[in-house]
Amino acid sequence: MSVPEPEWEQRILSSGALNVYTRPLLGSELLIDQTMRLQDGATQFAIGIQFTTTIPERHIEKRVKEATIRLR
Repeated sequence: MSVPEPEWEQRILSSGALNVYTRPLLGSELLIDQTMRLQDGATQFAIGIQFTTTIPERHIEKRVKEATIRLR
């Protein structure tokens, strides 16, 4: 029997951090996270991204969220 996948939650971490979304890690995501922590980040090659786009800023959040959902 499968367990329903947890949904994304919006959190406000500080007054400067708006639109922060999170959800619990599942299966292989949890294993990879725990391995990375055990190896003190040695297997983590990308800490963040920077990109240039012609997409208007007001559409970025929705597109990134949809892409992340589809990636899973």
